[in-house]
Amino acid sequence: MKSKKVIALILTELMTFSLLAGCGGKAADTSRQGSAGATKDLTKLKGEIEMWSTFTDAENKVLKEKILPAFNKVYPDIKVKITPMPSGDDYKKQILQGAMSGTTPDLARTDIVDVAQYASQDYLEPVDNMPDFDDLKKEVYEGPMSTNYYNGHYYGIPIDTNTKIAIYNKAILNKGGFKEAPKTMDEFEQYAAKAKEDNVAGIGIAGTESWAISPYFLSLGGKFTDDKNTKASGYLNSDSSIKALEKIVEWKNNGYTAKSILGGEGTWEGFNAGHYGMIDEGPWWYPANKNQKKVKDNVIFAQIPKGDGGSVSVVGGEDTVIFKNSKSKEQAYAFAKFLASDDAQTIFTTDLGMMPVNTKTAKKSVVTNNAILKIYMDQLNSTWARTPNPKWADISNVIKEDFELAIRNKKSAKDALDDAAKKVDSLLSSK
Repeated sequence: MKSKKVIALILTELMTFSLLAGCGGKAADTSRQGSAGATKDLTKLKGEIEMWSTFTDAENKVLKEKILPAFNKVYPDIKVKITPMPSGDDYKKQILQGAMSGTTPDLARTDIVDVAQYASQDYLEPVDNMPDFDDLKKEVYEGPMSTNYYNGHYYGIPIDTNTKIAIYNKAILNKGGFKEAPKTMDEFEQYAAKAKEDNVAGIGIAGTESWAISPYFLSLGGKFTDDKNTKASGYLNSDSSIKALEKIVEWKNNGYTAKSILGGEGTWEGFNAGHYGMIDEGPWWYPANKNQKKVKDNVIFAQIPKGDGGSVSVVGGEDTVIFKNSKSKEQAYAFAKFLASDDAQTIFTTDLGMMPVNTKTAKKSVVTNNAILKIYMDQLNSTWARTPNPKWADISNVIKEDFELAIRNKKSAKDALDDAAKKVDSLLSSK
């Protein structure tokens, strides 16, 4: 997938593009402070805290010049030091090394898929025992919040989020007799069949990894695990999951899917060249396009079509976590909580075009008056968090490999999912 770390300044162009939709663990009890139902006046807290931030320069500027002053109006005696950090694998290594040596800051922004690993190693402080957590949880979108849940506790708070929606070539869609984007998977398949008549791949799936294939697999009725993320057997290889994967294999065999599903021409390249009639992408896609007028005139944005599983997409983004070795956990929590608040999220959305994690922000005109952003926010109501588990990278590889074997017709969908379920079960139960 294309990196979600696209420069924040181009993300602001999304805010002006408001007419397109018509075209379209182990935490020790002794360290816990308060309880989820407790009420405490955090605004009276004093102290200094440090946060590691992987935001871009433009994003850090907003964080320091607008978010921090707003925070200090409410929490005048908490001083926050923002330390810019590089993103990616090097950053993860720094966190792990720092946690082992006791040199991590009080809190940090981290990729959603890494929270469970840090929590499983007892590096993070659970936040669901902190004051007013339950109230905060009610305000934040369920998909982003669920990325912090591991082994019965929440170990972080969302700070930013994203998801993917369907993006169609308007001319190809119209030529097939569709005046608007397909709303159901049946209509979606009919559209893809029409596109094939013009030698166009109607369904641009980027690959077999979970980020790419999950919107289709889940919307068609598939599941990866149970709701508690403890078991794959009976879910990943259920009748509904087998049926979902069989449908994707059928699409590929019928010539409906793009070559990108098996490593061919990329979705961005194929879509821009007119080879693919539809792709799915995040909110960074439009502002990253060089020829934006062409995009404006020729695309339709829509939610993922509904199937037996509904309209489901995948959630991405980052969370704010508090380290166990922090000596100012409540102060750190106050800042992490504020970052997810309506006040902070409104600034992030207004100044940077970010998708808000707070449902109150999503109801404001800065979102509702921006038609394309609103589609992303509507999709965020139905998203899947890639299984929060310290073994996620291995689980992801299993999904990618066994799904690919089925799509290449080297295994039946049933055999592929039976094999995958056994392997994922083993990973979920391992320590």
